[in-house]
Amino acid sequence: MRLVFKYLKKYWICVIFAPLLMAAEVSVDLIQPKLMAVIVDRGVLGIGNSGISDPGLVITVGIRMVLFTALGGLCGMGSGIFSNICSKCCGNDLRKDVFDRIMHFSFEQTDRFSTGSLITRTTNDVRQFQMLISEIIRGCTRFLTFLIGGTYSLFTLDASFSVIAICAFPFIILDIAFVLWKTNPLYYILQKRLDKVNTTMQEDITGSRVVKAFVQEEREQRKFDQANQDLVDTQMRILVISSYMRPVMNIVLNIAVVLIIYSGGLHVQAGHLHPGSVMAGVTYITQIVNGMMMLGFIFRTISRGMVSIRRLNEVLDTEPAVRDGSLTDQPSGRGSVCLDHVSFSYPGNREMVLRDICLDIRPGETLAIVGSTGCGKSTLLSLIPRFYDVSSGRVLVDGVDVRDFR
Repeated sequence: MRLVFKYLKKYWICVIFAPLLMAAEVSVDLIQPKLMAVIVDRGVLGIGNSGISDPGLVITVGIRMVLFTALGGLCGMGSGIFSNICSKCCGNDLRKDVFDRIMHFSFEQTDRFSTGSLITRTTNDVRQFQMLISEIIRGCTRFLTFLIGGTYSLFTLDASFSVIAICAFPFIILDIAFVLWKTNPLYYILQKRLDKVNTTMQEDITGSRVVKAFVQEEREQRKFDQANQDLVDTQMRILVISSYMRPVMNIVLNIAVVLIIYSGGLHVQAGHLHPGSVMAGVTYITQIVNGMMMLGFIFRTISRGMVSIRRLNEVLDTEPAVRDGSLTDQPSGRGSVCLDHVSFSYPGNREMVLRDICLDIRPGETLAIVGSTGCGKSTLLSLIPRFYDVSSGRVLVDGVDVRDFR
């Protein structure tokens, strides 16, 4: 979460106002059931008015409900605006920082991550980061306000209603915990397989001339199909497991509604409660359980977002392998190149591609380097502009080690 707080600090105003406005919207939603109870009990059934309905009260309270709804809508709109500004701006800042770090990677580091993976991290992983911020700011506030405010409102109607709600919570939490337990490990696999799809696509598009020259279209198509199928299979596993969540919650919701209606009916018969309060209780339990359903989505978004944050931190925490040298003045020579006992092996490979190469090229001299494919011609040239650093020896330009240049 260190990465989240780092980018949220800059937009602290949005971080404050988005949840406050969301809490205001939910609070308005929590007022509505009690107003509806007033309409039913006093306006329609005429309780407290000798059983005579009161159309004027219905209109008055109805207008108040409409005004509250409009107010809640404005608050929700404001919360959405602040939340989107915060998440998109944080994502924009993070994307630029990730790209800046990639631009300072050596070829070795780019190869280690792979181009496709770096594209996925800069696009899809940053998008997951944005969704995580949005859920933290809005989703968590909405859920907590519904949970606390709804449970309190049920308690003010009838203590037995709140007991029913509290008894439903463990079943919902177990349902969410089971789904998260099963899906969490799959999110990392999902991102890795998305990396594979992007890498395959990038290689084939970039090397399309070679693919066509050697008539390898069908082979590359099979390669892409396999990568794509692996991605789809992982997505389907996550979706199948996640599909258990909502039906179980709906069952719990319906059982809770039935219990509230049954309990409320007994209280109405005993004269301890009015029908409108029972209706309000049903609405409150529905709001609370829907908030709990939202909790499942929030945790799922946070789980996937945490995987993306870990992948983004891998990029941001990787220090560039090729660093600036300390040389401040440019050499006055004309461009001599000297390889002084140069040896080189690619990272992770013990086999030397170049071994003890000595070469001295004077300014203006033309030299041809000839050899079979894979003998190290391109590698040797890559050492002069310092795309890679030598494993041993020195590469000198105008008598200066290239590692000393900025």
